[in-house]
Amino acid sequence: MKPNIIAVDFDGTLCENKWPEIGMPNEELIEYLKKRQAAGEKLILWTNRVDERLDEVIKWYEEHGLVFDTVNDNLWDYGRACYESALKAFNSLCEDGHSGFSIGSTKAILNRLINNKPLLPIEDTDDVWNDISDISGLKGEEVNYQCKRMPSLFKYVYADGTVEYIDVDRYHGANINCLDATYRSGLIDTVMDELYPITMPYMPADRAFKIYTEDFLVDPSKGDYDTVGILYAITPSLERVEINRYFKETEEGFDEIDKAEYDQRKEMAKKRQEDMKNGSK
Repeated sequence: MKPNIIAVDFDGTLCENKWPEIGMPNEELIEYLKKRQAAGEKLILWTNRVDERLDEVIKWYEEHGLVFDTVNDNLWDYGRACYESALKAFNSLCEDGHSGFSIGSTKAILNRLINNKPLLPIEDTDDVWNDISDISGLKGEEVNYQCKRMPSLFKYVYADGTVEYIDVDRYHGANINCLDATYRSGLIDTVMDELYPITMPYMPADRAFKIYTEDFLVDPSKGDYDTVGILYAITPSLERVEINRYFKETEEGFDEIDKAEYDQRKEMAKKRQEDMKNGSK
């Protein structure tokens, strides 16, 4: 088992902040660190002081009976630890004597477990839900539940008896003008759940839907964007599905608009950008 590691800042933590001078020592913390180190734990000191001022720090903590295992450095190589963990799992699989077929099946099962996907369908029974209404903040629903078997799955029960299920890992948005990162959007969830509602029993796919979108800003007071186009989706089976739905921001949220208004707003946003580049208001 790896020892616990305690990282401590110097100015303002180990001593009073009197930069560039060294302030009064935090005697209580110093004694605590000595005890933890004596119990086998490792100590790291973090400080912005360099060169002669760092030499002063080292001399100072040695005079107070402290010995740090390292200064401004990690004792644990995160990347190496990940490689070692993966190698440990690989060696375990090798010891099981898999065939080419069985290793493929085992890999698929393992990947689902790693991705927090259930191996069997989820049934809507009382024992699979935690009531999180008191911590989630209700938005019109009477009760809000989170699935014990799959933390990304939520159940909403409304006063009229309507039940809605949302899997927050089911859809990954990708802006066509910036494909390097994906994102989650409540608007995407709403549109896609109309097309692909979750029903019980629920067996989530191995991969998420990827939803390609476009957004732009017409009114600068609205923030980063106020117009959104949900263009098309790539399903878990790699089928392309055209969506072509368009929305603009209002006081109540995002209202749907037609393609003509969307194109008009897009031209307005483009003109605003050009005016900004030209220095006009």
